[in-house]
Amino acid sequence: MLDSSPVRVSFLGPDLTIRFANQAYRESHPEVRGAVIGKHIRELYNADFFESYVDHFIEAASGNRQEFSVSQKEDGATSVFRTELVPNLAADGTPDGIFVYCTVLTKSKKQRHRADWNFDLALKSHLIAFWELDTSRDDWIFAEHIEGLLGLSEGDLDNSIECLLRRVHPEDRGHVLYDCGAVELQGASYVNEFRCRTATGEYRWFRLIGNRELNNDGETSSLAGTIADINDLKNAEILAADRLKYRDSFLSMLSHELRNPVAGIQYAIDIFGDHSDMSETLSPQFRTSVGIIRRQTTVISRLLNDLLNVSRVSQNQILFEEETICYAELLNEVVESAESIYAKKNQSLKFSCDTKKATIRGDRVRLTQAFMNLIDNACKFSAHDSAIKIGCAIVGDMVVTSVCDSGQGIAPDSVGNVFDLFFQEEQPLDRKAGGLGVGLYLVKKIVDAHRGTVSVVSPGEIGGCEFEIRLPIESTNVSDSAPLPKKSEDSLVLVENNEDSRLALSMALQSRGFDVTTFEDGQSAVDNIPRLAPKIVLVDIGLPGKDGIEVIRALRHAESLNDTFFVALTGYGQKHEREMILSAGFDNHLVKPVDIAELCSIINGRSIA
Repeated sequence: MLDSSPVRVSFLGPDLTIRFANQAYRESHPEVRGAVIGKHIRELYNADFFESYVDHFIEAASGNRQEFSVSQKEDGATSVFRTELVPNLAADGTPDGIFVYCTVLTKSKKQRHRADWNFDLALKSHLIAFWELDTSRDDWIFAEHIEGLLGLSEGDLDNSIECLLRRVHPEDRGHVLYDCGAVELQGASYVNEFRCRTATGEYRWFRLIGNRELNNDGETSSLAGTIADINDLKNAEILAADRLKYRDSFLSMLSHELRNPVAGIQYAIDIFGDHSDMSETLSPQFRTSVGIIRRQTTVISRLLNDLLNVSRVSQNQILFEEETICYAELLNEVVESAESIYAKKNQSLKFSCDTKKATIRGDRVRLTQAFMNLIDNACKFSAHDSAIKIGCAIVGDMVVTSVCDSGQGIAPDSVGNVFDLFFQEEQPLDRKAGGLGVGLYLVKKIVDAHRGTVSVVSPGEIGGCEFEIRLPIESTNVSDSAPLPKKSEDSLVLVENNEDSRLALSMALQSRGFDVTTFEDGQSAVDNIPRLAPKIVLVDIGLPGKDGIEVIRALRHAESLNDTFFVALTGYGQKHEREMILSAGFDNHLVKPVDIAELCSIINGRSIA
């Protein structure tokens, strides 16, 4: 449709490179044979033009609409072009490019003939129609083009808005045209999408674009625009949205269903890690087997967490808990935690940090997850005995952290896609790198949520990558961290229906000094916990009979449990599920498989979610 338009239309990215150009625009640059895609606008115009109007383009890239006129010689005659720079806004309201509309105000005879030919061609395609309203009586001046678009005979709409509205889908009727003659439009243009019944009785999607001209008194002098058939595009958008919703639902269900068996394995393995003397009595083959189970369970648990996080992020339901964080302390903790990752391949990690005690506002757990993902990638794609470098410094009001390696590089045509969901460069049949292609996607979403940016530079296959995260600084002062609470010897009750998980988790807690009583269903928990009056109760939500929500509601009425601390253990971790669980009466909420150290920290500190 745009290729048939006489208006020269192009779309520029934020860096002012051309990403789309219609036929009229391409033909206006015969010196490059129409190969304008990917070129910067400075390559298509002389230096004087670029210097004269570059400020307009920069202003439009920041979100402000611009307009200017240019005189240019074409076909031996001087033509005047009106150029409109219209910012395109992303879903979050930030500008992500510029639409450029260049309209010829005075034309040569050849140009006028070409414009008329293109106009007729657009109408004959039956994909676009033109309309104009009489603002004095709020009705059409002409609507015959719309009749052709809908497959109607001439005169079927009788130049009447009411006739068209009767064909519009009832759900869309209230916002199609408004009161076009009387409404005070925000700006000069408006856009609406609606379904309209064609001559065959089928409802199709259309996009209406309107533009008004004002007289010297600021009143609307004319109102006109186009209606385009976007049925195929709209149906594709709806189908894509449905598929995304189905994908996210499937990922959430899959990760939830796999959490219980993985949790049982992880809790059981933890017992061996807490009893080194027990491990020493086992045969070398048995110790080796336990080590394999531990490592592979950690991998599976991480993949499940990635899948669940993808589902949350895609639905804007990932939970962030902001706090003031000393950035240097955060990175030191990350580097210490990452030692087990780079030690596997005898790699070294060189760390330097000059942040002058700067603090940021953010979620410590999520930021740690982002940095650990970058370090894990650097180690995975680097050779044995190589070095990973992490540097951190303050640049203006941002703290900038880089993670560099000298390993396998990223192909130039893949650099722009590495942060896309499920994207991976082509791997050999052995899939030695592994992974699901979600780690960098989550890194970007986490950094975006902290009002920062993440980027990557790589020379390609010759090797090496440098990832850079920029985050806004909150302040330059930080108070001393509070000491960790001491270990508690309080009595504890665990309510869990999965036998393996119940047995393994209770043993893991007992090995840390807790006196644990267990129940396998909700009814027995409700009947017995009040007389035990424990200090801590851990409750699985997916219990048979009475579920965890019913259990907590019943136990909260028992006077003997007024000082009891309740923690929900569940495979459900989306924002609305968490809010429902906490509002039912739980003090905290943990997603399976639970990290034993984190659970003990919460129990000892009695931290309320």
